[in-house]
Amino acid sequence: LSEKLCEQNMDNLVPEVNLVVGKTRRIGFSYKKTAKGAYNFTFLHGSSTKYFAAEEAYITSGNGIFNKVIESLDFINANTGWSQLRQKGDSNLMKKAQFFDQSGTTSYGHKSTLIADWIKDPEKVRGGDSLEVVLEEGGSFPKLLTILNSLVPTLKEGIRYTGRFTLFGTGTQ
Repeated sequence: LSEKLCEQNMDNLVPEVNLVVGKTRRIGFSYKKTAKGAYNFTFLHGSSTKYFAAEEAYITSGNGIFNKVIESLDFINANTGWSQLRQKGDSNLMKKAQFFDQSGTTSYGHKSTLIADWIKDPEKVRGGDSLEVVLEEGGSFPKLLTILNSLVPTLKEGIRYTGRFTLFGTGTQ
């Protein structure tokens, strides 16, 4: 994976901001990024954290990264004083820290979001400002460089970075 990135012209990448992780297998990096998403959701009002993978299984399977995030949030809600109400109508791939009054017109809460999706189209990562974007099993993306070139500009406002991405995992390619 790192050789693939180093061979390409990656002018958009700023090493001080973004993170490409070279690691051994089974060291728990998914849990580290899961904890970061749960932290953002719980404590950073209005934050957006996104999880992307090339295959649905890396997101939603029993051991998928988004399932781990939801388990962390469930643990926080059940065992701490920092529980968050989640929006009615949450989906399996999106959680929002807000709720509506009985009329359904006024929303309350932190308004933080967690979004997960699997990507076949590299353009799908465009849009929306996120504090954190996680690319799970980075080696499995067939058009990884196209994805990164689409993603990085969405994490900038002018010359300032407003978010960052983390890329890790070997995937299947």
